Amino acid sequence: MREAVSEFEHEILGKSTLNIGEIKGGTVINVVPEYCEFRCDFRLVTDDLREETKEKINEIIKDFNIKEEAKVEIETIHEIPALELEEKTEFFERLREKVRDFGKEKLIGVNYGTDGAMLVPAYNTPFIIMGPGKFDQLHVTNEYTEKQEVIEYANLLYDAIIESYSQ
Repeated sequence: MREAVSEFEHEILGKSTLNIGEIKGGTVINVVPEYCEFRCDFRLVTDDLREETKEKINEIIKDFNIKEEAKVEIETIHEIPALELEEKTEFFERLREKVRDFGKEKLIGVNYGTDGAMLVPAYNTPFIIMGPGKFDQLHVTNEYTEKQEVIEYANLLYDAIIESYSQ
């Protein structure tokens, strides 16, 4: 499945990723299972890669089904479009300043999904996803964020909003 993911590297988001996060099948270790299922998570860094990736996956499955006795089927469970802020607004620039003042060198992009991906395309809404926390604390057991960091980010956002939209 790895060959289905493009080597394209986005200047901010990096490369697309593939994770086979769940494998099910079989009942005991010494019997070939009748059925096996695995679930993949593809994180594409640009929506332009979506159709190309689907075509590659379908081609891999088609080739496998021709060559092998076992058969493979595919089901897409959930799709979230890749997002990128195209227009840099005054609020974005103020936020960038505040982030630098806060001690961060730069804003970065991440290649994971967000519920915001459902709102941005539908309403053509500019967006910024940011917040406190550390990457090594995302989606792990005992995930946490320091209370003071939440307060600091809230103040940073408040200041950027007031400076951008008040008279």
